[in-house]
Amino acid sequence: MRKFLLILVSLVFNFYSCNKSSDDNNQSQANYVSVEYDSVYQEVTFSVADSLEKISLEIYLSKLNKGVMRYRYKGHSPLPGQVAKIDSLLATLFSDSLIDFDFNTLFWGRLNDSSNRDFTLAKRLVLFANSHKEWDKKRGRPMSGDKNGFIKLLKNDFTTELAPLFAKYNYKIISVSAEKVLVYPAEKLSFWQDIKTQVNAKDKFPFDCQLWFKLSKIQ
Repeated sequence: MRKFLLILVSLVFNFYSCNKSSDDNNQSQANYVSVEYDSVYQEVTFSVADSLEKISLEIYLSKLNKGVMRYRYKGHSPLPGQVAKIDSLLATLFSDSLIDFDFNTLFWGRLNDSSNRDFTLAKRLVLFANSHKEWDKKRGRPMSGDKNGFIKLLKNDFTTELAPLFAKYNYKIISVSAEKVLVYPAEKLSFWQDIKTQVNAKDKFPFDCQLWFKLSKIQ
């Protein structure tokens, strides 16, 4: 009798857990994606927002910027924690009947500003420069070439989360490019406490830029 009761309790628990897991997954997949159409500027904005953050992907329908996707973020979550929501945005985006063209660019924007408190890519940039022989840490610039060109070396570091996500929708990230690269001493960076055991306080590193990812449809 006791064995029967234990089995019954286990079955009830598993049933509840499976149902709850299914509900959570469905809710995660939906993520309350809102879609806003702007007929004046020929833009469509797909957004997920909650009390912690807001993630948006802006799509341009006009001929001038068609093929460009713009990421916007307000919040504090590290990039890996945003992946599920970005996935929901992409799923909704690619099921939209207005999106009948291929994309060639993902504009990521700045890595470090007043609204985006996710320093994932900014930290990777600093740590990459710290370990790379082509970065002069004392002068705060590449040994040769310019700062924009140096950022191109970080393709793999910048696409850790994004490459598998876009591959799911039949896209690959070919390259990264940047402009307006900012350089500060490590001790003056917003996330200094997170990296102080890995870099020298007085060394100068790139930590912010405007970033683009070049996309291509997988054939």
